[in-house]
Amino acid sequence: MNETESREKTERAAVLATETLQKSFRAGSATVPVLTGVSMIFREGLCYTIQGVSGSGKTTLLHLLAGLEDPDSGQVLYRHQDISRFSRKRLAAWRGRAIGLVFQAYHLLPELTALENVNLPAMLFGQRDAKPGWELLKAVGMIHRSHHRPSELSGGEQQRVAIARALRNDPEILIADEPTGNLDEETGMEVIDLLLGLQKSRGKTLILATHDPRLAQRGDRQLVLSGGKLETLERSSVVLSSVPGSPKASSESRLEPESKPSS
Repeated sequence: MNETESREKTERAAVLATETLQKSFRAGSATVPVLTGVSMIFREGLCYTIQGVSGSGKTTLLHLLAGLEDPDSGQVLYRHQDISRFSRKRLAAWRGRAIGLVFQAYHLLPELTALENVNLPAMLFGQRDAKPGWELLKAVGMIHRSHHRPSELSGGEQQRVAIARALRNDPEILIADEPTGNLDEETGMEVIDLLLGLQKSRGKTLILATHDPRLAQRGDRQLVLSGGKLETLERSSVVLSSVPGSPKASSESRLEPESKPSS
């Protein structure tokens, strides 16, 4: 463990952690392992980026962290509580309040306006006050498009609305799965600037999956998912070729041992 990680362990609480997570899928008569023992701690207020080639299991891992799928074995711990022990009702309530999800494909409801989409997570908990939605649209630069439906918005605008929606219930954790995957480079960087700015200013923990090494470099902690394992890369050395299995791996890149939850 390096000095920075040691200091964070004393200063920042673990908000989410995994312990030897395993997950596989059936493909015909074969069983395909995706995660083969993932152990990691995610601490308050930090941005974690996860790199990995297509099919490496990034989306599967994010779904497990959000309680959208169940692991074959292992645990997902929210403040030391095993979420697999939550009832389905409690799990849904926890996810709705503690987790904000940002998807590659936006997943806005087409029949609702931008404002209605932003306020939808709160409405599911019986909250009807529209003011927080207005404030979030203002924060993401979309107040002038509040009454427009998704079909009337560009991809970048839809993702801004999706980020506002993810923040509507003031969650502790933001989970973003390839949030720039459907955007051009310039728009994607604008969206990432916005997302990281809101994450820092509001003190959220952000866990973001990406295939873009430039985006990954902007995380406080940069992780690589390869061969079913999740490992930490030193912040200064993340480059495209540092992803295990890629050609011309940089000699400056160094994988550190997995971080395991403390008992």
